[in-house]
Amino acid sequence: MKYFLGRSLLPSQIEALHNWVVRKGRFHERNWHLNFMFKQLPGKEKAIKAIMRDEVERVYSILLTREVRRPHSQLAERQMPIFVGCPDLPVPKRDKVTRRLVVANDGWHFNGVLVLSSFSRGKFDPGIDFERLQDLFCPAERPLERICATRIEYGSMVDYSMKALIAGRIGWDDILILPKSQSEF
Repeated sequence: MKYFLGRSLLPSQIEALHNWVVRKGRFHERNWHLNFMFKQLPGKEKAIKAIMRDEVERVYSILLTREVRRPHSQLAERQMPIFVGCPDLPVPKRDKVTRRLVVANDGWHFNGVLVLSSFSRGKFDPGIDFERLQDLFCPAERPLERICATRIEYGSMVDYSMKALIAGRIGWDDILILPKSQSEF
């Protein structure tokens, strides 16, 4: 389902999301851009997006147990990692000769921003641990192929992560914000 978003409304909403992540990032010193790449998934675009979303939520739940001792307690609110992301398509590159093989899922993948709390246990380093624990996060029987983590040094990268929303390829319903509120359970 395509959504019509007024061009004047969309930038202000993306900016509000950016400001929220930056505000959270001031107290959460470990900010990362995550890129989730998948094996070939069955079904049409809607089914592919649903599978990708489920896999990202699964990865978040594994990461959560490494960062927060008791995630369902009220005291854990400040320790919770924050993830904001959505499905995405590759952008055209200038160098057509070294074009990557992005034929899987018509190029659909999942981008997002992960903000890890400085108040948490701090046992997880995405730059190292996604690769080191590849069998845990991306087991052979699951559709997730790999996770690329890049440290964010400046800003929030929300606008880059939401480029499919800005281009009108996805709607607001496709955006994933974690942790979920208690009312969503």
